[in-house]
Amino acid sequence: FIECFCTRSSYLAAVGGGAQHTVLNVPGDCSGTPYGTLSLDGCAVCGGDNSTCRGCDGMVASGLVLDGCLVCGGDNSSCAGCDGVPSSGKIFDECGLCGGDNMTCMGCDGIAVHQAVTARNPQVSPTSYDSCVSAAHPNGVCGGCDASCKGCDGETNSGRDYDKCQLCGPHFPASDGQYTVANKDQSCPLGMLDCGSGFVADACGECVAIDADEASRNQGCLGCDNVPRLFGRKVVDACSLCGGNGCSCKDCMDVVNGGAKRDKCGVCMGNNTCLDCFAVPHGPYVLDICGVCGGNNDTSQCSGCDGKIYRRPLTPPRFDSLFKCCPANLVGTGLYPERQLGQSCGDMCNATIGCDEKCSTKPKAVDRCGVCGGRGAASTGTCDCEGVPYGRSLIGCDGVCRDPPVVLDKCGVCGGTGEKNTGLCDCSGIPAGTPGASPSLLDSAMQCCYLSDMGCSSPARC
Repeated sequence: FIECFCTRSSYLAAVGGGAQHTVLNVPGDCSGTPYGTLSLDGCAVCGGDNSTCRGCDGMVASGLVLDGCLVCGGDNSSCAGCDGVPSSGKIFDECGLCGGDNMTCMGCDGIAVHQAVTARNPQVSPTSYDSCVSAAHPNGVCGGCDASCKGCDGETNSGRDYDKCQLCGPHFPASDGQYTVANKDQSCPLGMLDCGSGFVADACGECVAIDADEASRNQGCLGCDNVPRLFGRKVVDACSLCGGNGCSCKDCMDVVNGGAKRDKCGVCMGNNTCLDCFAVPHGPYVLDICGVCGGNNDTSQCSGCDGKIYRRPLTPPRFDSLFKCCPANLVGTGLYPERQLGQSCGDMCNATIGCDEKCSTKPKAVDRCGVCGGRGAASTGTCDCEGVPYGRSLIGCDGVCRDPPVVLDKCGVCGGTGEKNTGLCDCSGIPAGTPGASPSLLDSAMQCCYLSDMGCSSPARC
């Protein structure tokens, strides 16, 4: 109830100036209007319609809003990347690093091997460079076995070669099968070959003229590395590696240039059976009921306004700004209650902004005449009277649309040719009212005559 005071002086005078009057307590509404009908809605708004505090679930004062994944009351997990950020798109790389580029476990052959795979099978690890550094292979041979740079002693980068007697050296001191610098090529007839006067033995044990050019020497035992070796000459292997032994291009089945490959689990010709839902080898995560990798099986994270569950990659339907359950692809990303009805077209189901900048499920479009919301009618926008955009047809003085239109001649005659004595033209063909022109009339002899030249006799003559 509210107190009602009478302030009308005429009424007070009627009952006697200054007389006592009655103050009544009468029922009032939430706005203070006596006998009013307004009441507080569920959002505590006087005369409200419960819209100011309605949640995305359509319930008054539920407090639920859309999360970053457009799930009503969600926790951002249904579309989060491996970094936990909604719609970041980040995933674990093949090395198990969130948002990584596979480089932390990638071999020189471009294939990444997860550390969990190597831990279970030490023989499966990222391919590395060997120790045979050269101009052609400045980092070493990828996947090589140190074969291309082994000496005759089997040691990597020892620099030792066979002499012409097939002894390995130099060694200090030499043992059986070895030579020293002093006795190189001295322990066999080939090494001691006497070519006679004017000739000399080349590195291949062949006699050539002393004055022979380099192109004529050592051709019989020249290797792919351009080094002549009578024994241990280097050749190109099946992997196209000079001095190799075919190991740098073997597949996982030990076949040179074979096509067998290991899967991400390190299994030769396998099918990745050890991957979890994040594609991490031997990882612990599985898909929950919502299709979320590593999720907690909370159905509220994938339930639509229709009460159904939508597994990823599906997006559940949600209420639009009019609280109509709408497919996710037909409603924008407006969040409740921050965005109100009318502020954004994105909150209305299947609505777009028309050419009139108004949001509608049936937005206005520009017609062929360039008229917003038009129907391509004739004589609207850029259309002529025949409805042709940028056409040249006009409605003439005869009321007919044509190109060219019928127009008034100088005498004011529709479709005329400016003939004398037609329309507003006198017998001289001059329209009436022409500045500086003297009117002409036909005299009794039917001669065109200026009025100033016409006599006074009857009948008048020019």
